[in-house]
Amino acid sequence: MEEADALHASGEEVSFGIPVVAYRDGSCEMLEMENETCVGLMKIEEIINSVFTSKTYILPVGDSNECWLVDCGDVDKVLDMGWKVRGVLLTHVHFDHIYGLNRLLEREPSALIYTNAEGKEALQNPRWNFSRYHTDVPDFVLERMENVRVIEGEGRISLLSSTGGSDLAVESVGERSRTTPCFLKDVEALFTPGHEPSCVSYRLGDKLFTGDCYIPGVKVVTTFPRSNKQQAAESLTRLQELERSGLKVMPGHWVENNEKDK
Repeated sequence: MEEADALHASGEEVSFGIPVVAYRDGSCEMLEMENETCVGLMKIEEIINSVFTSKTYILPVGDSNECWLVDCGDVDKVLDMGWKVRGVLLTHVHFDHIYGLNRLLEREPSALIYTNAEGKEALQNPRWNFSRYHTDVPDFVLERMENVRVIEGEGRISLLSSTGGSDLAVESVGERSRTTPCFLKDVEALFTPGHEPSCVSYRLGDKLFTGDCYIPGVKVVTTFPRSNKQQAAESLTRLQELERSGLKVMPGHWVENNEKDK
């Protein structure tokens, strides 16, 4: 959609305090386009990766060329678009969602990697991240573990202040401020284990990044050695309840003919 099509920003706001934009065709709030989505004034783009059609989402920081990623696959495509990557939010540590990390850190050595404690361990274990069993990314091990920040619990992750130091500090949901930021300042981390112990989902405005914990129209895989069927069912129920509350699911894979994933 051309920039000239935007008429004005209304006085209403979406959940992260970003003005809603109204267009000549009558659409407002969320603007859907091929391979990209607008959250207010922030455009979320996606890359469909070459390994298992996993997805990498690009979350811009303000109006700069800086961004955060959700998962990291064909990262050269992201960098060749001119993005400077501050860091990556991992939905879980399976090889098809992490194989671009070492390449990213070659080109962006200060980029940070966020996961939970189980994910940190899996980044060093090819059996746990399943690269041991695939020729696409043989025996993946993260080369710069000093760039990893551990999400200790559910809550808001401040992305603007996360530029180093020790493990990531997270503000608990119960203490969350009512003041909402414009553009990308923070996301909310939700622990959603079952498919894999390292599973973390992220809420940004009315978007919910679910990785492989919930791909609409696809059964959650719980046959891995570290899977837990009961936890997977509980996580799925939680995510579906959030979807029914009005959040849009942004899954970890592109699925052909899945209407909810277009």
